[in-house]
Amino acid sequence: MRDPARIPKVLEALSIYWEQNPELRLSQLLENLATGTPPLYYLEDDALLRALTDAALTGRAEKEVLRARIAELERQLRRILISRTPGA
Repeated sequence: MRDPARIPKVLEALSIYWEQNPELRLSQLLENLATGTPPLYYLEDDALLRALTDAALTGRAEKEVLRARIAELERQLRRILISRTPGA
């Protein structure tokens, strides 16, 4: 029998990843995760959990990089605007 304790872990990881990608339907999300693996029907829960965790971490890291880049661009823009302000 499969360990029932796996269910909350998989659902939590699914929830995190799906909230990062709300534009996807559940079926799209699952198909995207199963790409390059055995057919979705045969995908073990631990493999799905790894894929979800990896995807969520990758998405989070990409968002952090984008946030940092946006913050840097905002700082640069403020400096430009201040330098163009008369009397600055």
